[in-house]
Amino acid sequence: MMMGFFSGVYPITSFGGPLFDSIYGLDDTTYTGSMTLNIIAIVDPISQLIAIAIIPNFSRRLILISGHIAISVINIMIGVLDSADKNLGVLILVIAMAVVTSMFTEPVTSLYGTEISNNSQMGIVNLFYMLL
Repeated sequence: MMMGFFSGVYPITSFGGPLFDSIYGLDDTTYTGSMTLNIIAIVDPISQLIAIAIIPNFSRRLILISGHIAISVINIMIGVLDSADKNLGVLILVIAMAVVTSMFTEPVTSLYGTEISNNSQMGIVNLFYMLL
């Protein structure tokens, strides 16, 4: 559960502005860190609503494994496009990673966590996340 908090969309929403500004560089004024975060803030809840319809229809294991494979491929592609200075590609793939994370990995890990934990344990995990 804690690894879910340290990967995916959480670092993007926490440190996204300075991170994207450093990716885009000072020369590129087309894309800004705050613009990217605004797009993610709109797309992320929409993808979570879509996940509500998808999760009950498929196996959780299949969703979790395919989501993590997709995130791995997206991270590799982000690295390749960033080294080639393709900022639009980086922007699209970061948004895709946020969508894949919120549709496939976050709901399933939350379901697993709530099934095997009691309320006090989940409260402690969420408290650690909020404190970090």
